[in-house]
Amino acid sequence: MQCTSAEFAKLRAANGIRRSSGRMGMCLDSALAEALNAALKRELLHGTGKRRWRDEFEARTDIFRWIARYNHHRRHSAIGNVPPGVYEDRLARMTALAA
Repeated sequence: MQCTSAEFAKLRAANGIRRSSGRMGMCLDSALAEALNAALKRELLHGTGKRRWRDEFEARTDIFRWIARYNHHRRHSAIGNVPPGVYEDRLARMTALAA
């Protein structure tokens, strides 16, 4: 398994990334991260055909922009196919009306 290889462990440690602490074989532990990574690959890497960046800054900038769009503008099926900002605004208004 790639996630438990010695090389991957060294790379993780060198970049300050902690491993998940879930039990072995527990798929729910990493399902959200796997879904996010799949969307990133599908939409940013495969969707644009861009596979290489000139430097780390360009890669980080593109990924930051994608994450900002994913979190604030992209429609999410789990919340009624609206962007998270719209969903949170509606929830805040409904909460205020209920109070």
